[in-house]
Amino acid sequence: MKVSGFSFLRNGEMLNYPFVQSIRSILPIVDEFVVALGPCQDRTEAMLAAIGDPKIRVIKTTWNENIDPHASIKGFVYAQQKSIALFNCTGDWAFYLEGDEVIHEDDLPKIRAAMEQHLDNPNVEALVFDYIHFYGNTNTYAWSPAWYKIEPRIIRNTIPCWASEGLFFMVLESHKKSRYPKAAHSGARIFHYGWARGQERIQANKDQVEKYWGKESKKIDCSEIDPETLRPFTGTHPKAVEDWRPKSEGLFKANPAHQLTSREKRHRWVMKLERLLGMDLSRKHYTMMKQLMAVMISLLMAAGSVFGERVTLDGVAAFVNDAVITVGEVNEAIGSLIPQLRQVYDGAELEGKIKEVFGEALDDLVNAKLIMKAYEADTKVNKEGVDKYVEKKINEFVQDRFEGDRQQFLKALRDEHMSMEEWRRRMRERIIVGMMKSREVDAKVVISPKDVLAAYQGNPEKYHRNERVNVRVILIHGSTNEVDRVVRDASAKEALAKIRAGADFADSARKLSEDGKADQGGAWGWMDIRDFQPELAGAIRALKKGGVSGVIRMGGDFYLVKVEDRQEAGPVPFEDVRSTIEKDLRRKEIRRLSAVWMDRLRKDAYIQIVERPAAR
Repeated sequence: MKVSGFSFLRNGEMLNYPFVQSIRSILPIVDEFVVALGPCQDRTEAMLAAIGDPKIRVIKTTWNENIDPHASIKGFVYAQQKSIALFNCTGDWAFYLEGDEVIHEDDLPKIRAAMEQHLDNPNVEALVFDYIHFYGNTNTYAWSPAWYKIEPRIIRNTIPCWASEGLFFMVLESHKKSRYPKAAHSGARIFHYGWARGQERIQANKDQVEKYWGKESKKIDCSEIDPETLRPFTGTHPKAVEDWRPKSEGLFKANPAHQLTSREKRHRWVMKLERLLGMDLSRKHYTMMKQLMAVMISLLMAAGSVFGERVTLDGVAAFVNDAVITVGEVNEAIGSLIPQLRQVYDGAELEGKIKEVFGEALDDLVNAKLIMKAYEADTKVNKEGVDKYVEKKINEFVQDRFEGDRQQFLKALRDEHMSMEEWRRRMRERIIVGMMKSREVDAKVVISPKDVLAAYQGNPEKYHRNERVNVRVILIHGSTNEVDRVVRDASAKEALAKIRAGADFADSARKLSEDGKADQGGAWGWMDIRDFQPELAGAIRALKKGGVSGVIRMGGDFYLVKVEDRQEAGPVPFEDVRSTIEKDLRRKEIRRLSAVWMDRLRKDAYIQIVERPAAR
């Protein structure tokens, strides 16, 4: 199997794209990396050369500035550049990364395994990835219908396809017809840093590219965003991006007085509906391969009889009062999880996990039937009003998801082999279940300040902060050219000598540093000392507040580090984690109250489980 990586670039350094880090992040699993490089007014070409990997192949291109930006296909120049790079790939798979997208090293084995697994399956034309869109800073990510959650980034390089509008892949079925690729999940993530580059660079990028989309560039203010779409990122960043990643403290602060736009109001409703239904309602530029029943069928065929001889694909899973839950309904409920499980587990462990999620999904369906029974028996509920509300929400869904095009909506139902009546029944049930849960559980949750403080004081290990340092860094990239490398080493030593003689470290960083924080005086901000590469961590531990390291050679590059301040290990201040603890307690209380409610509903119900996996 041969794998090609590809991208297109123009003025990557000027716009502060982590394109070097992006390319480096997947070099271990590709056989070549093709870059379509447009005309640059900065050092992008030199920085590509400085990576020093023979896998990288640069193709210089011209951007067609004469294309009418108001043509029917927007962003066609981007489509051209992306396609030029794609058309020069020679691998079985072509792995596309934009200049601000980075892969985590932990995901590389999963990606490689997914490509090998589907190499000989022509029905899988692409592999999709989960997205983490950082916003404002790298401690914060955005999550709403405005941000795509899953997108294809690997495309089979043996099929006719191109990059329509530069945004997504289209597979050509004929000269006049194209479609989105059929996809499987890679089990991996894309770390997207485009909106964490600093407002000045984001604005510069907007000023340069909006014309290609037939738009006028407008002044942006990153704080003007719906605060409900921002979430704290608590995971680890790819190691490849640490030398570029802007460091900052806490969640990015949205303007508390922000006025929601009509689009943001629609998105809030869609997010609420997603929570109620447990579904992803965002637009998708791919067709997940038979993610419902067919996925389960193929899995059962591959694994043998996962549940034993008693399971039949069209059999009954459970009786709940006068309602029936089929095995097919349970399989449909877990269909989107199966590809992800197969990326992580295999053999007996995979079978065990499938049994586990099958049992959980069956329990959820049983609970839903019980809740609907309680709803129908509740004489205090205005049923007519609820039905009107459900119908209103269904119409809003069609308007938002399909822009009011009922024919497109009906076509989507046909593609899923579902009737309008069945879809409406499911939507009604899910909305009502969500409303009942809100009334019977969510509205009864009370978390007092005393509860929050007690949870904090009772978990000192959980709310412990490791040693942190506030640092400035000067990074001078190395070179594959021996003469140039000697010159750069000498430049780092000269800078160190001047700093020790009294030169300001921040001013020196602005003049010399080649990382994304140079214009901020090399300020990386506060970092957990464990997050540094071992070479840097060792040097930093030896420095006192105000101390400057010697020249640190790492990965062929040269670093100088100044410790502006230190923070010893100790408890995290209560105010820093108050909201997190409160949310955690609320989730636990919701689970407790839900269990009590379900026990009460089950007490007088008739429930017979016909097809349940072995004990978990």
